Amino acid sequence: MRRLLCGLLAVSMLLALCGCRSRAERQALRAQLDYANGYTEPARTDWAMDDGTTLEEQVLLEQEDGLTVTAVGLYEDEYDVNLVLRVRNDGREDVRVSCESLTVNGWSLYGYLSGMVYAGGMADLELEISRSDLYRAGIDAVWEIGLALDIYDEDYNTLAAPEAVLTTSNPPQESEPDGTLCYEDESLAVYLRDVVADEWSVEVYLAAENRGTQELTIESEYAALDGDEDRMVDFWLWEDLPAGGRRMISTTLWREDLEDLTGSTELPETLTAQWTVSDEYGGARTVELTLPLTEG
Repeated sequence: MRRLLCGLLAVSMLLALCGCRSRAERQALRAQLDYANGYTEPARTDWAMDDGTTLEEQVLLEQEDGLTVTAVGLYEDEYDVNLVLRVRNDGREDVRVSCESLTVNGWSLYGYLSGMVYAGGMADLELEISRSDLYRAGIDAVWEIGLALDIYDEDYNTLAAPEAVLTTSNPPQESEPDGTLCYEDESLAVYLRDVVADEWSVEVYLAAENRGTQELTIESEYAALDGDEDRMVDFWLWEDLPAGGRRMISTTLWREDLEDLTGSTELPETLTAQWTVSDEYGGARTVELTLPLTEG
């Protein structure tokens, strides 16, 4: 009986909240709604990375239906740097949140975020940024995070798509990609960042930098050991590179495939890759890279 009464109270407050027109009216009901649903403000408010880096709280989304997203903190663990997003859902249906795109200090990286916030609820969701990705990009200090989110209902209809640029307590710094320069023209530069090998595979890490004013799309055509087209290897690639942006690119060479092609599991001296690079106006060109496969 008590559960039923609490449920009815929560529903009535939720309907009243949805009908409120002013922020003051909505805020006046939120504490009561939280009490009815058993939600409380998280106690932790002192997020910081190991080096002391903090993130100033910033509202990413605030809708009239009571859907809000606020970036509230940044911390790191053994594997990831975690951006904490507080999502309040005062609407009538559950919502899901995912990350559509992420940049850190101008580098396009992969950020993992997947979470549900129930109707009338609140949750702290964590967007995970791999520390190994940051290392490969040469990022020692985070000063800017750009992200685009997708918030959708259970039928995968997009309810909101907020975008934001977040700044940390670190001052901006000028940085240049390092590594071995493998290709360069007026709009594109490609660097070999690292080659990491074990008994099963060889990971090749590249950094691509768009130096132009148009978005570029990079598509791989082929890759061959020591430039020999009779010894082709898989190097699937299809990436968008925003104007002025940078992106990490990686490929895996398998020892088993190397042995089939060369009779040995040893690394060849080079990997030759051919890409098609297209701009946003339809112009396209072919570029060829020669990557030295010296293990870093």
